[in-house]
Amino acid sequence: MGDDDIYDDGDAGGGGGAEVETGGKSSALKSLLPKILKWVAIILAAVIFIVTVVFFTMKILNRGTTGLTQANASDVLVAKTPAYDWYSIPEIRSRTADQPPATVIVEIRLGYESGSKAIQGELVRRENQLFDLVRQYFSRKTREELSPNNEAVVKQELQEQLNRLLTIGNAVQQIVFRQYNVYDF
Repeated sequence: MGDDDIYDDGDAGGGGGAEVETGGKSSALKSLLPKILKWVAIILAAVIFIVTVVFFTMKILNRGTTGLTQANASDVLVAKTPAYDWYSIPEIRSRTADQPPATVIVEIRLGYESGSKAIQGELVRRENQLFDLVRQYFSRKTREELSPNNEAVVKQELQEQLNRLLTIGNAVQQIVFRQYNVYDF
């Protein structure tokens, strides 16, 4: 009886142990699978929700711009801006009228009618006068008058003064600053 009990317990324990291990792996997989599926469903629902919100937001934002295209906007800008030939005035350094004065460093391009040899010739002949006029202009201004907020006014005033100097009326059509800096020293 003692031997039968030992073998019976051993057989039962050996066979039952294998089933418990297999059943344990299976039950762990069975309990983990619903959690994985739940997270996949949550992530999928979140992605669908975000895509839907973005779609309708973009549709609402673009509702007012149905007739406007990028090509039409650029055509308008190109049509209003003529092509110019450009004359360069070398870098000019000057001091402002402030006390203490600030240092102004500018490099200017003058736009004139494309292909006009008469204007080009006059700009070349008067290069020193143009340089001096621009230097004097900046030396009469204060730092506040030369601030970036007033750049359009500075360009307009310079254009008027340069055109008064030149014998060909309204020769300078546009002024561009390649460099426009005002420094406190």
